[in-house]
Amino acid sequence: METVKILAEVFLQLYKGDIFDADQVRKYLCDGIEYCRSEEKQVHDFDQLKSTHSVRW
Repeated sequence: METVKILAEVFLQLYKGDIFDADQVRKYLCDGIEYCRSEEKQVHDFDQLKSTHSVRW
């Protein structure tokens, strides 16, 4: 479910024009999904992901 939220956030950022480069999109997706899959951190809330992740959302 978090992956869907990450995708939605990326599309929202694209729509708003905050990100515009394919490499940025790829980094957002890969970093976000990797973070969600990490065994060290359990993400239960998208706001938690945004506040603790290094990528600027």
